[in-house]
Amino acid sequence: MPAEQDRIDRIVHMIPTLLTLMGELHASGKGNIDITFNQYQVLRVLDQKGELSVNDIAKFMRMGQSATSQLLDRMVKAELVHREIPKTDAA
Repeated sequence: MPAEQDRIDRIVHMIPTLLTLMGELHASGKGNIDITFNQYQVLRVLDQKGELSVNDIAKFMRMGQSATSQLLDRMVKAELVHREIPKTDAA
């Protein structure tokens, strides 16, 4: 039962962040969009941690860097996030 209670506690803890993000999406005029659970998770991590690298997001998401990069590309296209290439990575 402790594992189940832990899951319940984590879900309850996420609700305020989800409501905040939903309010921000609605206020921006993008409130009628559908997002996947992984996209929600990325938004939650960014809300909590601020700007992060693709590698850092991949670690939080427990996903590979390539899959995370593809997810972020889709989120950029949907205008959910803004992605910048650090000057040290630019050719």
